[in-house]
Amino acid sequence: MQLRLAIITLSMFSAATAFAEQATSVSKAWARATPGGATIGAAYVTLSSKAGDNLISVSTPIAGRAEIHSHTEVDGVMKMRKLEKIAIPAGEKHVLQPGGDHIMLFDLKSPLKQGDSVPLTFTFETAGAVAVDASVAAIGAKSPDDTTAAGDDVDHHGHSTDGAGSDHGQAQ
Repeated sequence: MQLRLAIITLSMFSAATAFAEQATSVSKAWARATPGGATIGAAYVTLSSKAGDNLISVSTPIAGRAEIHSHTEVDGVMKMRKLEKIAIPAGEKHVLQPGGDHIMLFDLKSPLKQGDSVPLTFTFETAGAVAVDASVAAIGAKSPDDTTAAGDDVDHHGHSTDGAGSDHGQAQ
């Protein structure tokens, strides 16, 4: 009987260890505030996975749809394109940030206001759904703690005025 209990305990420990080794996480979630009337926003996070995983979708109740996007420069013009997934290699981090990979929030139901939070659900191939709350930073913020950016590089339509030439405006 004790041998059976020891085997069961060892099996449970092994399963818990295997799960921990495959753990995929979402951290440092934040979004940029949007000007009144804006229907597009952006969110950023840090993704990590101990065993490797793929981010395959993002959802939120505050927007009509959320998409994974990449931000690249083509012939001197910043362009965005939708990504089907983001690979997270084992033991590495993938940072979604302004000017790089990010989450686009389309058809916002209301403007994103500095100090609020945004519920986001990230779906991974292996880990499944991971829910987080993203804090909302200032309009035009370059990081989650950037409080000086409010409106400096955004016109009243939410488009960048810093000369970057982005085809999706300030929400990158």
